[in-house]
Amino acid sequence: MDAEVRFTARIPSDDYNKLRVVAAMRRGSINLTLCDAIDAYLQKWEEDHGEIQIIESVSEEKTIRSARKKQSGQQGQDGVAV
Repeated sequence: MDAEVRFTARIPSDDYNKLRVVAAMRRGSINLTLCDAIDAYLQKWEEDHGEIQIIESVSEEKTIRSARKKQSGQQGQDGVAV
């Protein structure tokens, strides 16, 4: 396993309560259950879209987001594609 990163996520209380039940049924933690769910999601994403390239910097992330918006034809408030 790679180095761990701590972060806070906001999820609906019903989803959290369901995670608690699933974790208890698996005799594991909520954290482990979330890690497994994230891993399954990322594997499926890569099957559908190809390998995910790790972003090394915030500016690189902004470049990717900007290119994605232009690609999808999203427009800003002034009607210009952003």
